[in-house]
Order: sequence, then C-alpha cells, then structure tokens
Amino acid sequence: MTRTGTVAGVLALMVALCFAAPARAQDKDKQIQDLKDEVTRLRLELAKTKLSTLEMDRVLDSLERIEKRMARLEARLDARLDSSSSERRSMSFDPSPRTGTISLVNELDVAVLVSVGDETYLLRPGATRTISDYPAGSVTYTVAARGYSPATRRTTVYANETRTVTIRQPR
Repeated sequence: MTRTGTVAGVLALMVALCFAAPARAQDKDKQIQDLKDEVTRLRLELAKTKLSTLEMDRVLDSLERIEKRMARLEARLDARLDSSSSERRSMSFDPSPRTGTISLVNELDVAVLVSVGDETYLLRPGATRTISDYPAGSVTYTVAARGYSPATRRTTVYANETRTVTIRQPR
C-alpha cells in the first residue's frame, strides 16, 4: 500500500467512527482498539515498504558494480583481441602415435601366462606372440607358469622398435 493509500485508509476509518450511531462504552473501546490495531498494521506495512526500498537500493548498487566490472572485462578482452590479431600462431601434431612392438617368446617346456598392461596372453611351450602398436614408454609385465613363482619385471618400449621379452629357465 502506498503512503497516500495508508493515510486515506486511516481518514476513512476515522470518519466512519465519528458518524456512526452512538454505541455503548464497550463498543467504543472495541472500536478504539480496532483503530489502534489498524494504525499498528499500517505502520508495519509502511516500514516494510521502506525496507523494500532499501533492499532495492542495494540491488541497484550491486547491479551497477557488476555492470562496471563487465565493462572493464570487455575492454581488457577487446585489447587482447586487438593486440593478438597481428600475431600468427601455428600448431602441429603427429598423426601417428608413438608406439612400438613387444615380442613375447616362451622358451620354457610349459605354458605361461604373461600379463602386459591390462591384457593377459597364453603362450604354449616354444610359442611367440607379437603385440603391435603398444604405446612407447615404461611397461610392467608379469609371468606366471606352473611350477614357477610368478615374476614381475619392468622394461621400456621405444617408438618404432621391437622389445623382445624372452621367458626362459631361471639361472
């Protein structure tokens, strides 16, 4: 409710009370109490309106700060784009990934399981297995066979080369 509406409401209530038929004392006390309650309610509404105006001022201040910051950021971005437009940048990549080959050779007289990375391979006695396009770098492999303790080793696979892993009798 606006302030004008609030004042008009109070005046209308007072006029109604003045021209009303004479009432008993109890009715007058009730009317006075009702009038006081209405004035209190109107005061609270007016206070809320003032608070809303104060909150609106805060929101507008925040919005103004945000707009100023955005303008500064846009200016910085424009400056960067203007200065970089004369720069020439180039990039390249090697379409062939750096990979090598692993050759597994079983010289034992029993079958072996060889785990390389996430894969496990079964090699029968005397068998060879080739793993192509293995990523270059350090690789850990584990060998397990019946009658032998499992063994874990590390080796390096070089790009465009073959690393041979020979499984033979321990010395």
